[in-house]
Amino acid sequence: MSDHHRRMIGYSLEHLRFLEDSGIVRKEVVTTEVGRETRYSLRPYTLLVHIDPKKGAFLKFETPDDVDLSFPLAEQVPQAEFRGDVKTYLRSFARACQGWRRKPSVVLFGSVARGEGTWKSDIDALVILPSEGGARKGRTRPPRRAEETLRKGLAKAADKAKHLLKPHFVGVEEFLAGDEGVLREAKAEGILVWGELTVGREIWRQLKRYRTITI
Repeated sequence: MSDHHRRMIGYSLEHLRFLEDSGIVRKEVVTTEVGRETRYSLRPYTLLVHIDPKKGAFLKFETPDDVDLSFPLAEQVPQAEFRGDVKTYLRSFARACQGWRRKPSVVLFGSVARGEGTWKSDIDALVILPSEGGARKGRTRPPRRAEETLRKGLAKAADKAKHLLKPHFVGVEEFLAGDEGVLREAKAEGILVWGELTVGREIWRQLKRYRTITI
């Protein structure tokens, strides 16, 4: 083997270790008829791309269903049976939030987010409410009227859906700072299905399902 090939293998292994440490790939050592092999496989992730038409960026996005451009992030829901219900609930959120200066973000977690939902599964959703205008510094309690308004919308949408959505309401500051119970579960396996870009960036950084890497 030439020195050039040795250097290339070394560079490749270095990048693979970086991807493994970042949680992007999974390493597995197996025994075969010819000896031991080290295998790397991609972990399941969702690719989110920001497209700038002025720079000519292009993304081909394929899904098994028609894409609802009002809720493109809902296409991340693995199972079609639940994907339709999620869109139904998101429509109720959109109607309830009409005229709001700041809108909530919705993170799915649990069996539906993992693609393991069954006929008796509920849809677990973390509803992250924006900060109240004029709130005191450090205040993390979600705005009460916003929660009540959204709950009413969810109740109406439940009549049209096959599966019940179970909302867990938190304020955005509480979400960003917390790491226990439901917050820990949502950050470990959650998928963001609705949210504004400005706040959504901070939420995406907290969700382990998403990664930004530079090699």
